[in-house]
Amino acid sequence: MPVNQPTHEHEHWEAKATKDRMFLAGEESVKNAGEYFLPKLTSQSQYEYKSMLDRTLFFNAARRTHSALLGLVHRRPIQVEIPEPGEEFLHSMNMTPNGHLDIFAKKITDEVLQVGRCGVVIDYDNVTDRPYATIYMGEDIISVEDAPRESVSEYQRVVLREYERVYTEDVFQYKYAMTFRVKTLTDEGVVEEIYRSDSQGQYYLDETIIPTKRGQRLDRIPVVIFGTNNCSGEYQESLLHDIISVNVQHYITSADLGTVLHFSALPTLVISGVSGEQDEQTPIRLGSTS
Repeated sequence: MPVNQPTHEHEHWEAKATKDRMFLAGEESVKNAGEYFLPKLTSQSQYEYKSMLDRTLFFNAARRTHSALLGLVHRRPIQVEIPEPGEEFLHSMNMTPNGHLDIFAKKITDEVLQVGRCGVVIDYDNVTDRPYATIYMGEDIISVEDAPRESVSEYQRVVLREYERVYTEDVFQYKYAMTFRVKTLTDEGVVEEIYRSDSQGQYYLDETIIPTKRGQRLDRIPVVIFGTNNCSGEYQESLLHDIISVNVQHYITSADLGTVLHFSALPTLVISGVSGEQDEQTPIRLGSTS
């Protein structure tokens, strides 16, 4: 199976995750998705469908619930007891100014609430002689293979999707190229393989890395996958998925109601007893002033 081919289980979960993430993004995201959330009526023109979208009331109850739960979980700062040498890591977990533990943990909770899954990969920077953490969206954890029970590692193999920034001849223009990082636990230790695509879109092994910590090879894959119910490689559904499904039905019902009101609430003028040869110079005047 090609490295870029997700498992059937991943594809099934990702379809739900895509729906949840798009809906939580708000009205613009949902209405731009068009028929993904709101089916077009039979024989409806594109102009009529666009008018129906504009008339549809969108109330994102799911996102309000998401914001409330996120605030509830992180209403207080995280309390951690750690030896003094490790405090630097907690203040900048991803080696950026915004990498404080509270911010980092809130991002993890945010991802788990949205789609039910996200991962954190721990790497070691031998230049600064310190570890750092990277968050991977649930959709980018392509596959996970559990390690044997007798192993100290939880995983035997983890495939991660990444996006590299590739610059053109103009230094102000760039695009993103999809790559895959495969972490495998062997008898000698952890091995990382980087797969990149060629001009035909076929992925090939481009780079092999032997990760070390202070000169020693790793004996486990340093990946933690956070889920709705536990920290494992299982595909878990978002807590908000059912609320989002109900909210989508509210959105569709609002579109139906708006369409009915538009076609039935506007008055239609009917005049009887008027000849088809009515003199155009003597128009019929209507209204309270005539």
